[in-house]
Amino acid sequence: MHSRREVVDAVLCVVRAGCAWRRLPAVLSPWQTVYWYFVRWGKQRVALGMLEVLRQRVRRVEGLWRRPQRGRHRLPEREGGRHRAGPRPPDGPGPVF
Repeated sequence: MHSRREVVDAVLCVVRAGCAWRRLPAVLSPWQTVYWYFVRWGKQRVALGMLEVLRQRVRRVEGLWRRPQRGRHRLPEREGGRHRAGPRPPDGPGPVF
């Protein structure tokens, strides 16, 4: 049996290198095991849960205890008191072509 740490290391190896599952180095867990966990964790959205935990820890360290509230930020003001929206983020909502 392989530890979760070994499986995570192998998944990160595939993601970073962009290699095929079958080309995982022999020192890592077998590719079949790694792929099985990768698919299972994807269906369970494990990565999203890990990111949320990490985000909360970083916010706690930085002294930002509460969750950010959407839509409650101030936009920079232009001359004349009007707000400007600024550029849209590259992965933000936009037209679908």
